[in-house]
Amino acid sequence: MAQLIITIPDDKASYILNGLALRFHYQDQIQNPDYNLDMISNPAFDASIGEDPSTNPLMIPGPNYNDIEFIPNPETKAQFARKKVIEFIKYEVAHGYRIEASGPIADTVNAITLS
Repeated sequence: MAQLIITIPDDKASYILNGLALRFHYQDQIQNPDYNLDMISNPAFDASIGEDPSTNPLMIPGPNYNDIEFIPNPETKAQFARKKVIEFIKYEVAHGYRIEASGPIADTVNAITLS
């Protein structure tokens, strides 16, 4: 199988990665997929003394409550940049062969993999 190897000098790597990250909108923090602010009624609420958020709250966090809205992106900048370069190559190959209705182009684009 043919390989395409891109060699970047160490002193230029951060420049290249940051440029790709900016161009394709990499985020250091992403929305937490488990973010959940669901509240439930407090079964221990005592209506006779009234609501007090610290000692007698009317609502309490539900079983899936998670107030961490953003988390560190599990995909590193380098992984993101690599993925975007491969997506770019796949797009350009597909675009170049768009005049062909099917067949070879789909096989060619699908043959480009991350490894």
